[in-house]
Parts: sequence; structure tokens; C-alpha cells
Amino acid sequence: MAAPKWLSGFLSKSQFESFFRSISTVAAEFDVLDLPAALWPNLYLLHVNPDGSLPIRIAGEGLRTVLSRDLRGQDLTDIMHGPSSDSVVRAYRTCVADATSICLRRHVQIRSKGLIKVVEGAIAPLIEGDRVIKVAGCLFLYSLETVKAGALGELYSVNPR
Repeated sequence: MAAPKWLSGFLSKSQFESFFRSISTVAAEFDVLDLPAALWPNLYLLHVNPDGSLPIRIAGEGLRTVLSRDLRGQDLTDIMHGPSSDSVVRAYRTCVADATSICLRRHVQIRSKGLIKVVEGAIAPLIEGDRVIKVAGCLFLYSLETVKAGALGELYSVNPR
């Protein structure tokens, strides 16, 4: 089966396909155990609070290791920094407002390690009634050397449904 066109260009295309194929966007049906175990270290779950805050409730071990900290309990908007932070937060807001899945690639500086990484992420809304109450996502980080010193630019893709 060919990858959906909206996932073209992503290094993490096969992982994203697996994520979207396995996830239910109905919040009550969401279960991490339904997702492939290979994705678990890269998974995270955000709650969508009525005030617009996006606290992180689950963060996979792989994310906690590479970022050198536990993200659980922190608000997404508080941990975002750098030149891409506004566009990343906008992607989450779009996911919530439009109840749509999004994939993106950004170059991100990891302060604690003094590194710049290429980060690819996929996010999916988890819906209750007519409202997005959670956002599930997975992140994959690549060294610049792996992607030939930044030869890959930023990407943003919305599921056309």
C-alpha cells in the first residue's frame, strides 16, 4: 500500500503511517496499547484544557531521555522556545480547532545538550462529542549529520481527510 500523499517527504513516514493507522480519534476509545510498541518511547499525550493550556500527561521514555527531563505536567507552550516555537504551537492550536491530524518537521535546539536536531512530529486530535479534549502525538529526532547537515527544510502537512 502506498503512503498517503500528505506524508510525502518525511523521514518518519512509515512510523507516521503506523501511528495514524492504529489510533482512534474517539477519545474514549484511545488506548496506548492499541499503538505499535515500537512507537511507545516516542509517544506523548496532551490534555486540552478549557483555558487553552496544553499540559503534557504522558511522555515516552525515549522523549524523556533525549530531552534530559520529564515533560509530564508541563504545559506545551511553556517548554517551546526558539524561532520555530510559534509555528509549532500554531500547529497544535490548528489540530484542536479543526480536529485534524498534522505532521511537521522543524530544526530544534535542545538547550540541555547544546544540540540542534531535526524533529518530525505527528499529532492527532482525540475527540469527545464535538470537542477535541486531548492530542496524541509522536516525535522522532534526527541529528543534522543524519540528514546531511540540514539539507532537509521544514515541512508542514495537514491531513486532507
